[in-house]
Amino acid sequence: MKENVNKQKNLCKSDHQSILPILKELVEQKARMMEGVKIVPFFIQANETLNLMVDQPDRILEADPENRKGLVINEGACFRFYHGGENGGRYLFYRVLGRGRMTFDKDLEAGKDYYIYLILKDQTNELSFDLSQNPTAPDGYTKDNSEKIGGFHTLCADVGEIEGHLLSGYQAGDILPNSVWCLNHRPRSSPEGMVYNPWHNILVDIYLQSGTGENAKSAYGVPITTNRSYADHAFDFWSVNKRFLTSDEFSPCMYGSNQATSIVGNQAPSLKTSGGHVDTNNRRMISHIGCEDGCGYVWQYLSGCYPVTKWHTGEQGSSLRVDINVMLGGGDWTGGSNNDHLVRNFAHSRYVEDEKIGARGCSDPFYYN
Repeated sequence: MKENVNKQKNLCKSDHQSILPILKELVEQKARMMEGVKIVPFFIQANETLNLMVDQPDRILEADPENRKGLVINEGACFRFYHGGENGGRYLFYRVLGRGRMTFDKDLEAGKDYYIYLILKDQTNELSFDLSQNPTAPDGYTKDNSEKIGGFHTLCADVGEIEGHLLSGYQAGDILPNSVWCLNHRPRSSPEGMVYNPWHNILVDIYLQSGTGENAKSAYGVPITTNRSYADHAFDFWSVNKRFLTSDEFSPCMYGSNQATSIVGNQAPSLKTSGGHVDTNNRRMISHIGCEDGCGYVWQYLSGCYPVTKWHTGEQGSSLRVDINVMLGGGDWTGGSNNDHLVRNFAHSRYVEDEKIGARGCSDPFYYN
């Protein structure tokens, strides 16, 4: 029995000897199964003083490379539930043994955010999982008998076949691999509508900004926000714990997008909405990691203001003057062959408001792995 308790030392350390009998009872319990995942439960009374140290995997959840509508839950993941009142006032801890897969029996809607919940069924302490678009709890459950452990975003429109593209062949409703987030791999902001940029360890909005202030978000099929100054966009992002991309971050985030083309028609859609567009070559406007409309739709503000030397003509003649301008990336619907993930524009003042300029937010990770 002592050997079994020692095996738990990476899970739990406590100065209180009263915890040890509980742990001894725990490790003797039979492991349960959930879609190929072995989960060993152990319990700690809520009134115990406990210092818990958990050795988690780098990511609890990841996209399943063999199933575009499934997830992988990694070995060693540990989850905690607190159940008070009629459930005895106790914490329930579960540790995953082995690496298993989550598959979903429901059709996934295109361009939507989904949340993964662990749930306890029928007061039996048996752990299962549920999938929901409800950000609080799945239908039929509450915060007291469910635990949100992560989520993902689904592709908004078929990518089609694009040679060399990481998302070639993906269809609407498939899980965007880089959109999968979990308790130890998520942004400081809300995670909805974001994908991970592994080169810079940031999470970036899939879609161009919609809304303003605390209502600024990354969402599919809604009107994008333009005709807004650099400072106003910056305030919008601050309000939701996001920021502008830097130039170095923008390029890899938009890498894989259409090049030297604009959105179909070389003009703005009648209603400027986010996501699902194709360019003048009928190619989807999507990057390798899943960012939509990165090049050839509207210019996007990038971080920082820069001195730009310009000729100014007045009554006294012409002279050179230094203006402080913003940096834009990606190109717009009239740019054609000039549009690219590497193209930059320094022609606009930080005070300008233009229908061809929008923004895209990003967020640093909540946990630094």
